[in-house]
Amino acid sequence: IAYKTRAIFYDYVQDAVKAVLGLLHRELAKIELPDRLKYMLESASIYKEGLMEILQRINEEQLLYGRVGLLLDISRGLDGRPYPYIALYSGAKIKNWHYTEINEDQIPFLDYVCLDESGDEFDGGQWMMKNKSRVLMLREGNYVTGLFEGNDFLEENLIEVRTNLGSLQEIPFVFVNSSNILPCITPPPLLGLANLSLALYRNEADYEQNLFM
Repeated sequence: IAYKTRAIFYDYVQDAVKAVLGLLHRELAKIELPDRLKYMLESASIYKEGLMEILQRINEEQLLYGRVGLLLDISRGLDGRPYPYIALYSGAKIKNWHYTEINEDQIPFLDYVCLDESGDEFDGGQWMMKNKSRVLMLREGNYVTGLFEGNDFLEENLIEVRTNLGSLQEIPFVFVNSSNILPCITPPPLLGLANLSLALYRNEADYEQNLFM
C-alpha cells in the first residue's frame, strides 16, 4: 500500500475531458422539436435535465468510455398522459444485446437488450445494494420490458409498452459510440492518454520507492 500511495497519479484524462467538453459546448447546439415535445428542452430526463445537459453527458461518456446507450422511456404525468423521457446508460451498464441479422426490408434490427440497473436503495432506514436488470425485448413484434432483481427473470412478467398510437414495433434504444451508432464496441478516444497516465504513475511509484529505500 505504501508503494502505491507514495506516487502521484496525474489524471490527464479528466483534464482532457473538461477541455474537450468546453470546446464542444462553447456554442449551444440548435435543437428543433415539435410543439408537443418542446418541454424536453427543459426536462428530458427523470432528473429534469434539459436536452443540452443530456447532450453534454453523452459527450462525456463518449470521451471517457467510448460508448453510451439511450433509452426512450415513458412516464405518466399528473394528468395521466404518457410523457417520453431519455434514460442514459454508461457503456458498462449495457450487459447484453442481440440484433436479428435481417428482416423483410433487408435491415437488421435490435430485438433484445439487457441493462444493469444495480445500485444502492434506501430500504428500512438503511442503504442496501440490490442487483437489478432491465430487459427490453420484442415479443411477437411488440416491444415489452421489465425490471428484475437478481436472477428472477421470467419472460411472462414482461409488460407491453403502449403509447397513444398503440404498441411499439421496435425497441426504443440507441447505441452511441465515439464515432458511430453501431452495436459493436469501439475503443474510447482517450485510451492512449489513459495508458500514458498509468505508465507515468508506475514510473513515479518505482522512483519514489527507490528514493524511500
